[in-house]
Amino acid sequence: MKTENWIVSLGIVFLLFTSVIALLPDDLLEADLPNPTSGIAINPMTAGGRLVPAAALTPGANTKLPGLRNFENFPSVRFEGIVQQVSELPQHDGQIHIWVEPPQGGPQGGEQRISVGPEWFLKYTGCAIAHDIKISGVGFLFDKPGQDPMVYAKKIRIGRKVCRLRNDEGFSLWSNRLR
Repeated sequence: MKTENWIVSLGIVFLLFTSVIALLPDDLLEADLPNPTSGIAINPMTAGGRLVPAAALTPGANTKLPGLRNFENFPSVRFEGIVQQVSELPQHDGQIHIWVEPPQGGPQGGEQRISVGPEWFLKYTGCAIAHDIKISGVGFLFDKPGQDPMVYAKKIRIGRKVCRLRNDEGFSLWSNRLR
């Protein structure tokens, strides 16, 4: 057999071997490893890779690790009213903000400041926002209590048009960070 034939034969064997390994369950080779709940593990969430006892990383442990927060659902709020002001230029966060005055007989408390989204996304979705139009929707409050609360719009309704701006977790739909 020539050298070329050996090379091709070894290549085919290598491809078959890697295909078989790829089809095996992920935990097949880990079954023989010792229990990882004892010893020390590196906490990847802290700067510098501090050493933390592995027991602190196991689910159900009551140890609070620095830099980690429990997931919390942010409160959702409804808004409705007449647009009193539209920021003509994107704010520091790159989004258009509006100020909505609640309708007569509605909840009192003054204008609500609402962060809608970037102007290009509003044009893309066909959500033209202008002064003196009626608007309603649902949004999130991410700000801490005591601050001037801004509502981050999840969904807005302008006339019969409903525009989705954020998902249920509050991530903007114009962002590519979820892909």
